[in-house]
Amino acid sequence: MTINTEDLLNSIMESLDRVEYIKAEDIPNIDLYMDQVIAFTEKHLRFFAEDGTKVITPSIINNYVKLGIVPSPVKKRYSRTHLAYLIMVCTLKQIMPLPTVQVLIDRKVQRFSVDSVYNSFCEEQEAVLRKALREASERFADGGDYAFILEDISLSMAVSANASKAVAEKIILEMRAGE
Repeated sequence: MTINTEDLLNSIMESLDRVEYIKAEDIPNIDLYMDQVIAFTEKHLRFFAEDGTKVITPSIINNYVKLGIVPSPVKKRYSRTHLAYLIMVCTLKQIMPLPTVQVLIDRKVQRFSVDSVYNSFCEEQEAVLRKALREASERFADGGDYAFILEDISLSMAVSANASKAVAEKIILEMRAGE
């Protein structure tokens, strides 16, 4: 079975359009219980999950709290700040170790508000996703062997992600050494 490259790109573009980048000020300003937190974060992280894979569970949240990566809930309720942290951590943990994610977020939050850090994070994530999709579209524009183009794009993006991860981790390591 072959898939038309235009159909594939449209499908990817549609899934990207369904990514909901909710600004910090649009996150509910009421405290939520665990099941509500799970539903909210799953909805906003769906694009980054493999089919059927849970990006967040109660035990994951509890571990993040125990590790000090996410602030402790107040009377088992989670605020807007908790949700912002959880979305950032769950996204970044897919490419960086949790201690590195923690340092990165904590350093930003020391300088800026959680809302500002979160909004900046979402804007950057959206810009990078759109850039990656645009670059993929450009490779398809010239036509050619569909399977080869998909393999080429996948390998290129994986190599780029790995290089970006390595540079980010080196920078964070240097920042930590300078403290």
